Amino acid sequence: MRYLITLILVSTVVLAASAEEPDDAPEVSCTSAYPRLSAARNSAVSNYEADPTEALAALEKIARDLQELLANCPTDPHLLALASDIKISLGENSQAVDLARRALVQAPESWQAHFALGTALSLLGEMDPAIGHLSKAATLAPDNLFLQVNLCSTLELAARYERAIQVCTAALPRLQESEHRGAVFFIRGRANRELGNSEAATADFEAAGSLGFDGERYYSDEHLGK
Repeated sequence: MRYLITLILVSTVVLAASAEEPDDAPEVSCTSAYPRLSAARNSAVSNYEADPTEALAALEKIARDLQELLANCPTDPHLLALASDIKISLGENSQAVDLARRALVQAPESWQAHFALGTALSLLGEMDPAIGHLSKAATLAPDNLFLQVNLCSTLELAARYERAIQVCTAALPRLQESEHRGAVFFIRGRANRELGNSEAATADFEAAGSLGFDGERYYSDEHLGK
């Protein structure tokens, strides 16, 4: 699976903590807690490859903190979506689905909640609803290029090859300076190969390789929650 790479690339999904707020600042409200916990989540995910044990321990602590906060703020959509994301990171995908659905009840137009729900459903093998939510997330946040990349990847993994090629092709012109560009070429190459477009597939794989993209690592089984 590709979820570890997904987690690393999607570090812009959540808000960064304020530089003026110390890590040990008291929780004034659910709203003020969200940026700090989001930043802690980003830090843990970024540290996963260097120290998986420490990263997972950090994510488990964030999950506990969120559980306590949600006891007081059970309808906060930002915290619910973040809690869903953390549960995905820990491989607790059924709980992630429940949290994301609760977030969408409160904020139906939250791309973060649609993204979390779509990702959790895809990891549970429920590809049709997953694609629907990931497509909605990409529509709600058109400037977040990662969402297009993730949709392209999910479509290919779900054997929706023609649509995967369409989404990947549409994303590439906007990814000229992006670290995701190699991934999109590689994903499109896989889809082209499955459709028997051997020349197009070869060209895509060569383009991905020229950008230094490691396709074997991208589709490895070494992901959070495995």
